[in-house]
Amino acid sequence: MQEMIVGKRFYAYPITHNSIYSCVEKAKKRMSLSHYTNVEALLKILSEKKLKANRIDYMDDLQEKRFIQEAFDQNETIPYVVCFDNTLAENIALWYMYTKNDTGIRITFFADKKYNRDIFKSLFVEGADIEAYKQGQEKPVLFSQFRSTRGEYVYQKVYVNTKISDVIYNEAIANYYKPFPASDIKDWLIYAVLKAKEWRFQHETRVVADFELFDYVQGKIENIPRFEYLKLPIWFDIISKIEIVFSPWMGEEMKNMIREHVQNMELGEIKDKLIFKNSKFTGLINRK
Repeated sequence: MQEMIVGKRFYAYPITHNSIYSCVEKAKKRMSLSHYTNVEALLKILSEKKLKANRIDYMDDLQEKRFIQEAFDQNETIPYVVCFDNTLAENIALWYMYTKNDTGIRITFFADKKYNRDIFKSLFVEGADIEAYKQGQEKPVLFSQFRSTRGEYVYQKVYVNTKISDVIYNEAIANYYKPFPASDIKDWLIYAVLKAKEWRFQHETRVVADFELFDYVQGKIENIPRFEYLKLPIWFDIISKIEIVFSPWMGEEMKNMIREHVQNMELGEIKDKLIFKNSKFTGLINRK
C-alpha cells in the first residue's frame, strides 16, 4: 500500500481511562530514558541530533498490529513510535533483542532537573521540521509540527503531532477502544502504547508521532505516502548528560575506536554531556 488517508485527530475518546492517564503523566516526569541500539545508530543520533520513529506495524509484538488492523486494512494513517526503557538497571533481555552482538550500545538520556515540569514531554524540539522517509526516496519529505504552514511543504495541510506515554500492559483496554475511520479518529496514543502483559519486562516508554490535518472539514482528506519511518529532532537543552554503555560482548579495541571517533565529531555542547561506561555484565555473559 503506497497511500494512506490522513484525517484530523480529535478526542472522540478522550484519555479518561485511569491507566492511560497515569501512564502519560509518568512518562512526562521520567528522569531518564534508555535506548538499546548499535554503534551505527548511535553515531547518527549524535551527528544528526535526531531519533528514528518506526511504523508501529514494524514492532516485534505482532499483537500490536491487531489493535490497529482495521485502520491499516483501510489504508489509513498509523502511528510511528520511538521505544525507550525507563529504568536505569540494565536489561539482559534487551541487550539480546535490540543490539547487534559486539557492536551494541545503550544510550541513556538524563533530564536536567531544572526542567522540573513535564520533562520528557519536551524531549524533541518544538517547531523543527519532521523528516519522513520511504523506500526509494532520495531526500526526506518535510512536515511541520505546527497547525499552520511555515514555508514550502509538499503537503501543506498536514503536520506531525508527538506525544509520550509509558506502555500499558493491558489488552482489555485495547478491546474497549474500537477503531474509527481516520476522518473521525481518536487520539492514536490509545493504540500505540498497548502491549500484552508478557512484554512487561521491557519497562517501556514510547514517543508517538502521527500525521494530522489542520483546518479539517468533514469528508475532506489528504493523501500522502505511507512512510517507513520518521526522524524527530532531539532538544538537547533539557538533557543533563548522555550515558553510552558498551555491549557486554564488545572488545576493548572497538570501545576505544568509538570513544576516539565520537571525540573527533563536531558535536558542540553535546560532547561535554557524554559519559562512556562498560556494561555491568561485561565478562559475565557468553553470547553464542
